[in-house]
Amino acid sequence: MRGTGSYHRSTLAMSNEKTGGYAFPAIGESNTPGGTRYVFNEGMTMLDHFAGLAMQGLVVQVGFGGAQKDIAEEAYSIAAAMIAERNRLMNEKP
Repeated sequence: MRGTGSYHRSTLAMSNEKTGGYAFPAIGESNTPGGTRYVFNEGMTMLDHFAGLAMQGLVVQVGFGGAQKDIAEEAYSIAAAMIAERNRLMNEKP
């Protein structure tokens, strides 16, 4: 797609395996005097999204008395495991 540049395509390809790609990407068109320009907004990664969801469960489980750093580390650990499992399932042959 014109306007996104090779940076975004290579970033997307590189990030998909570790982060699951972008959770809520947005691609739109902007009409400018020089012609149509494509706007690409990555949003958060699937890893960040999954970590946020996991963090909610951890906070409910351990409460706010838990060490924030420990909760954050555990949330990202759970999210990374979810991405790995997602990648495995997506690469399975039907």
